[in-house]
Amino acid sequence: MTRKRWIALLIVIGLFLGGIAASAHKMTPPSLGFPAKELKEERITGTGKDRIALLRLEGVIIEEEGKVVPARGFSYQRFLEELEQAQRDDSIKAVILRINSPGGSAVLSDEIYHALKNFRTKAEKPLVVSMAEVAASGGYYVSTAADKILANPNTLTGSIGVI
Repeated sequence: MTRKRWIALLIVIGLFLGGIAASAHKMTPPSLGFPAKELKEERITGTGKDRIALLRLEGVIIEEEGKVVPARGFSYQRFLEELEQAQRDDSIKAVILRINSPGGSAVLSDEIYHALKNFRTKAEKPLVVSMAEVAASGGYYVSTAADKILANPNTLTGSIGVI
């Protein structure tokens, strides 16, 4: 490897780690030996029995057990629990998935993608993705399982990867 390539590689690694460190101070890492929070519901507006569930996929998509870097608030297990609850609850008529993720684990991204496809098939409820600031790589791949994708013109998105 040439000296220029080594320097470029070190700069990319530094930017990546710096970005993670800058965002990690804002979020509490999930599952550090504490019991999982109970799933709770928050009504934003309206009345009646028909509801729309808002699920969030925020942060780097990584395994929770044995992690080295905090996942910026994303919990794979919790996400699956929330998705299952939305599938079982007949009063939930649709799901909005808010994604703000640069991606991460290809395996977990694929598992989330298939869980969302399975949700759409079994629950027969619309699934709409709302992209936030970033929905790249695994975050973008997960989005493709939705019925509809909405993104702000300034959302950084794309790059499903090279695998």
